[in-house]
Amino acid sequence: MNFLFLLATSCFVGSLSLRLLDPVVPDVARDLATSPEAVALLSTAFMLTYAMTQPFVGAIADAFGKVRILKLCSAALALMLVVMALAPSIEVMYAARILGGAFGGGVFTVALSIVGDRVAYAERQVALSKLIMASQFAQLFGVIAAAMIASFVGWRVAVASAAVVAIAAAIMLERNLKPRPDAVRHPINMARIRSTLSRLFSNPRTQTCYSGVLLDGMAVMGIVPFVAILLEMRGEGGLREAGFVISGLAMGGLLYTLTVGRTMALVGGMHNMLRFGGALAAIGMAVVAHGGPWPLQMAMFALIGFGFFMLHGSLQAQATDVAPELRSTSVSMHSCAFTLGNAIGPALYAIGINTIGAKPSILIGALAILAVGIFTAAQLEAIDAADPVTPIPAE
Repeated sequence: MNFLFLLATSCFVGSLSLRLLDPVVPDVARDLATSPEAVALLSTAFMLTYAMTQPFVGAIADAFGKVRILKLCSAALALMLVVMALAPSIEVMYAARILGGAFGGGVFTVALSIVGDRVAYAERQVALSKLIMASQFAQLFGVIAAAMIASFVGWRVAVASAAVVAIAAAIMLERNLKPRPDAVRHPINMARIRSTLSRLFSNPRTQTCYSGVLLDGMAVMGIVPFVAILLEMRGEGGLREAGFVISGLAMGGLLYTLTVGRTMALVGGMHNMLRFGGALAAIGMAVVAHGGPWPLQMAMFALIGFGFFMLHGSLQAQATDVAPELRSTSVSMHSCAFTLGNAIGPALYAIGINTIGAKPSILIGALAILAVGIFTAAQLEAIDAADPVTPIPAE
């Protein structure tokens, strides 16, 4: 079985687990007798532990084997979905999300590293786009399915259905994905980790990539847990409509993965991918800030998704080749920055929505993603002019 298909399957489950609750936040809140804001912040709980594991998951994968760690994390993530489906209280939900985030941190990150090990740099952005495509399919069909199932038979059945899919994927991964026979192991060494992190964070290229994905995660992904809440608040839809609106983000991401090569050629290279991506995402967010019929918002989320992945995918491709000898560590820190942005974003939007309102909060996010695209493009353009991609040697 093709290793990219297996990696894509694991990424599908990871993305499904991440966004599964977003369209059903009000339903979960009513069932568990808590506030919608408390349920929306389950996303932050997942993302915080996801981010906190990133500095370590890379080193662990380098030491014990990327395939072995990917299998372990996939199985544990499936177990956490089972716990969520049976959770009797919001406290148990938080526990499941916190642990799920810790294991979820080893799925997409390690999958990216495996691609970096097995695919040449010239072909890597296209290969990475296949993993992104799997993630977008999870958000496109998985989120819609969760919203539809929840609207008819409740959110628990929706989560249980996702758990069944995750268990099947973990079994398939265990049986079919094999480590490379020539894989090199790097034993865990705290001095090595500190040295590697020091070199990564002192490198201008990684500084730009990490800060860029931190901010794009805050600006774009931070609003997703509030889609259902805002639709209900504005009288523009309910659970089913929220599922379709959120799926627009995945539609845009899917379109990006299908057209990435042609899009890059059309706009004139990676630096313009960053600029145009930030601009398109900002336009979509500005329209969403003003509300409107849910089909319009779904279309705008598709535009946001396309622009976001133009920007984010370009930064992601850069992160896979800065430290090839310790690629898991490099990619995991990239993922850490992005996930931290995903964790901080909902908290900031919650504060903004409850103080200055939804419209100005989302408009601020639109300006932020536009600035990220412009800034990262300018920085990387200057870096490339002075020093093209130069891998950081491992000790």
